[in-house]
Amino acid sequence: MKKSLYFLAYLYLSGTASADNLDSAVENYVSYHLHHNNPDAALNFLKTLEQTNHPESLFILGAFYLNGYGVKKDLNLANAYFFRSAHLGFAPAFKALGDSYLSGDGVRKCPAMALYYYECSARRGYGPGQFNAGALLKDGHETLAPNPQQAHYWLDQAARNQDLGDMAEDAAALRDKVSPSK
Repeated sequence: MKKSLYFLAYLYLSGTASADNLDSAVENYVSYHLHHNNPDAALNFLKTLEQTNHPESLFILGAFYLNGYGVKKDLNLANAYFFRSAHLGFAPAFKALGDSYLSGDGVRKCPAMALYYYECSARRGYGPGQFNAGALLKDGHETLAPNPQQAHYWLDQAARNQDLGDMAEDAAALRDKVSPSK
């Protein structure tokens, strides 16, 4: 039960689910089985959908391997699933790859690659990707120089993204600290 709650929190924080209304049949099915302490059924379902290159299922499989839900934690395999899902255009997978490159989880740490993947996610209208791209560009990171104009743009997009809820307010606050003309 504890792992299922962590998984649901991960879905919520990644922006793929809302707290009250999981928006896809895949999330509903996986969540149901995790709530009922049956990660094997969820994993078997995802593995079946993997054969069809279902982007959301590939992303969720990546989350399973990233966090060790019913499987041995494997950051390389998690990123492989995220990459496959991103290749199919699933915006949360681009953001997950950005997170991996920013932290060095299973890949060489590279802020420039993190920004690339955050912006791929952001261009698809995905709020967490917009927020992360803007936040990363606001102050820069290690080898990545700040870019106030781009930071302002992405944070403004995130602030206007109705899917972000309270995170949109955080984006607006960060945006207001960045001058677009610098």
